[in-house]
Formats: sequence, structure tokens, C-alpha cells
Amino acid sequence: MQKADGYVATIKSGEVTFRDGAMQGPTPGGVIRGPQRVELAMAAE
Repeated sequence: MQKADGYVATIKSGEVTFRDGAMQGPTPGGVIRGPQRVELAMAAE
């Protein structure tokens, strides 16, 4: 994972995932792996 400089916090689904570059523990959401169906890929755009 690439880290970003200049951000105080990263918030996903209302939970702080990173603060001052350090992971906070919560990992909301899911990992998407492999080929996706066309409907899902189009929804992301």
C-alpha cells in the first residue's frame, strides 16, 4: 500500500482508518480481487 503525505486522517464509512499516517485499526469495506462482472465495474465509474 502506498502512503500519502499531508493528510491528517482518512475516513471510510464513518470510521477513521488512518490518523497522521498510522493505521487506527478499523478496516471497513472489503477487498475486491480478480475479474469483476461488467455491472460492478461500470458502477465504480
